[in-house]
Amino acid sequence: MGRLANGAPDWTERDEHHLRQLADDWLPAELIGLKLGCSEDAVYEKASELGVGIAPCYRA
Repeated sequence: MGRLANGAPDWTERDEHHLRQLADDWLPAELIGLKLGCSEDAVYEKASELGVGIAPCYRA
């Protein structure tokens, strides 16, 4: 699946590696999405596919 709402561009190996690094830093999906240029939902979906844990996002 693509990273953006219109389905493009697709995730590259580099994007997946960056996602794993950011998740290892325990950043929430919202911030990872901003850094990768995609939605929070796209981050959760790809992280699930990769078996990567994402930090919860706490909002006050």
